[in-house]
Amino acid sequence: MGIRRQAYEWRNLITEQLYDAGFTSTQGHPILTPPNFGASAGAFNNPVFSVRLPADGMSIFTGGRGNNLDIPAALRATQFIVIDSISGWDGQSARTGNSQWQDASIQIRVNETYYFQTPDGRPAIGLPTSAVPFPDHNLQPVTDAPKELQPVQPIYTFESFRNGLPTPVYILPGQVWDIIYRNSKEVDGDNTIYNDAQVSYCYVKYLLLDGADAAIAMKLLKASFPVTVENINAYRRMLIRHEVFEDAMARMDNPVGTRRVD
Repeated sequence: MGIRRQAYEWRNLITEQLYDAGFTSTQGHPILTPPNFGASAGAFNNPVFSVRLPADGMSIFTGGRGNNLDIPAALRATQFIVIDSISGWDGQSARTGNSQWQDASIQIRVNETYYFQTPDGRPAIGLPTSAVPFPDHNLQPVTDAPKELQPVQPIYTFESFRNGLPTPVYILPGQVWDIIYRNSKEVDGDNTIYNDAQVSYCYVKYLLLDGADAAIAMKLLKASFPVTVENINAYRRMLIRHEVFEDAMARMDNPVGTRRVD
């Protein structure tokens, strides 16, 4: 029971052993260590590889690429989630010869409803990674890649997304939610990753409310108040003050023991 800040990072990376065995995903935490270059030119130890992504998008939780979870992200009857920040990076922009631009996108799905939609109500491809880059690779140099493959596109983090989603997404108890990452680029050459800018990322940060705090979140939502840590704590203090007041009124009607008068 309580309020927990949690985050999930997806990377389109697998180890050399998994890649050689024909696997496209691994369970658990993402691979964070870049390859170590060896003494000879072009040689490096512990190489990592990326795998081809579906053109129509994939789940970062159970999509079968990179690091995955065992089961879809679903909430228990006593849990409530507030998604307040998402971001990503088009690592394929540094590894393909036809485009250097950030063309990847991120979409939030709750049950069968997509968060980002077109004005006529149809699901859109999502939020472009150029608006919410993670990590921020602004003009990061890549000395080991040809000039035409270097990710030289300047990325501007829009003010409206600098501190996360302006309007948080609420996941109610019992709902299933997902983050869809879409990148339709096809990489030229091999799938070996030589630097951090060539990795496709997706990152989501959220509040997980459990037990009594989830019940308070539902009360705030029904009353049209934003579900924030500050409002939850304020509601809890209000409940305590109410209980203290009711207890004091009950004692005035039925006094127990001596009463001190100052």
